[in-house]
Amino acid sequence: MYYTMRMADVQPRQFGKYRLITKLATGGMAEIFLASYQGIGGFSKVLVVKKILPNLSEEPRFLEMFLDEARIAAMLNHPNVVQIFDLGRIGSDYFIAMEYLAGESLSYVLKECRNQKKAFPHWLAASVVAQTAEGLHHAHVATGKDGQPLGIVHRDVSPQNIFLLYDGGVKVVDFGIARATTRTTQTRTGMLKGKYAYMSPEQVAGNDLDCRSDIFSLGIVLWESLVLRKLFIQENDLDLLKAVEKADIPDPRTFRATIPEPLALICQKSMARDKERRYASANDMAVDLRRFLKTCRADWDNPALAGFMQSLCQKRIEKKKAIIDQALSDPVSLEKSLFGDLTTFSSDTEYSVPHNTPSRQPAQPHDRTGMPKVILLVVMAMLLGGGLTWLWANREPASSAPHARPPDPDRPEDAGAPPAPTPPTENEPPSPAAEDGGATDPPPDGATIEDGYGGLAAGEAAAPVSQRGDNDYRLAKRHQKPKKNSKPATAPQDNHPPPGPPGQLRLLTNPWTEVFYNGKSLGQTPLVDIELPSGRIKLRLVNRERGIEKTVTVTIEPGKKTVEKLDLF
Repeated sequence: MYYTMRMADVQPRQFGKYRLITKLATGGMAEIFLASYQGIGGFSKVLVVKKILPNLSEEPRFLEMFLDEARIAAMLNHPNVVQIFDLGRIGSDYFIAMEYLAGESLSYVLKECRNQKKAFPHWLAASVVAQTAEGLHHAHVATGKDGQPLGIVHRDVSPQNIFLLYDGGVKVVDFGIARATTRTTQTRTGMLKGKYAYMSPEQVAGNDLDCRSDIFSLGIVLWESLVLRKLFIQENDLDLLKAVEKADIPDPRTFRATIPEPLALICQKSMARDKERRYASANDMAVDLRRFLKTCRADWDNPALAGFMQSLCQKRIEKKKAIIDQALSDPVSLEKSLFGDLTTFSSDTEYSVPHNTPSRQPAQPHDRTGMPKVILLVVMAMLLGGGLTWLWANREPASSAPHARPPDPDRPEDAGAPPAPTPPTENEPPSPAAEDGGATDPPPDGATIEDGYGGLAAGEAAAPVSQRGDNDYRLAKRHQKPKKNSKPATAPQDNHPPPGPPGQLRLLTNPWTEVFYNGKSLGQTPLVDIELPSGRIKLRLVNRERGIEKTVTVTIEPGKKTVEKLDLF
């Protein structure tokens, strides 16, 4: 993820002891801000504040993932790994403060090379990957306070997570999905984490991972840096995963004949399909790359990379410097830090001060004529009391039913529920038909997709979705007249799938979604060969970023593998 900074975004706001200068990026779980810290004696430091998204801060699983990232990264201290300064909470906002990286992601650099028709010199590519490998090796061999290995595997090594600094340094970032023995959240069986185009074959297969999985991913990074094109290019994610699992890697010299043979061999060794044939450690790969660099030329080190970055990104460097200089020239007082307005920083982000923060009222002048005000208050109280008495006497009879709880799409029992004549109240459990994974009347053959909020309108029924190609589905509806004597929405139904041995489901959706079954998350798509009860079951598919909330009915064959690919647009 590379940062885009616009002058229009410069609206500094205080966030505890940090000053948020501008929003750099928004991801699936957090927002990233350029920030500064103002200390005593004119001390100031530019840094980055990463805040968990407000809608996820109350969900324990996402909160623990966020905290895991900080805990893992805080254990690492290496010049090629991003540094963590602080982990905390302000009000309901959890945040991580980390070092600001004055540079660009490798993803941006490769894109700019293509746009500007500039080659990315192969010796610079080798240098960048060597430094990345050294940072990863430090993480792989890191130990805890007890001296035991932490077993860290990054699992998301990609050009987006490698930063090239303007001064020639290289940093590995984003340990958000890293595996470690200290994690409190563990990846569910059948759930893939990472970018599909940079996964190792064993990662796609859902097998146990070690440092060699990161080495495979780093080999892809090296290949793409040398060739300036994507290694795995497929029409859809399912074919992409199959290509990665097959790992049929072409020689990079097929696309760029000037690549030296020793460098091409390093690239191919790092991406051997059999992990036993890869480098045993990221350090071994770095050693080979360093050895190659010594034989090819002398100016491959950080100053050479710094010169390349300066020529490639000159305008962006000047713009970022202007933004930071402008922000640091206008310090915010401590009083504004405690009582300032935090609600106008961004149109798509809400901030709130802690509820126990006292509000400061302007000082009132001493009133020397208090008696007339006392009399006025007594008269007003009498008038108000009379008005309340009249309202009580003329009130309408109150309903004996308690207020219904409004449906909450985040609650499993609410999402995907069809509309009922009378909404369930706090004292009434929702109908079993509203539960994720609940059994339904037998629908027509084939996968069925229903809108998640409120179900179908009157006179509509779920129909098989239209099939486009191999297991490729789109949303479809058919109209039919309501049946007479139809069952009410709250009628109890059998919520258990038919008996039989469980089957496996491989599910791919466009776009990605989080999958819920019986109110429990199965993880994000693609789900790979996850075990589920046989029979027709309901799955709830959620992507809050795209506003998608749908219920899908799929048939799990007993003892077999079911493959579904759903297009939700």
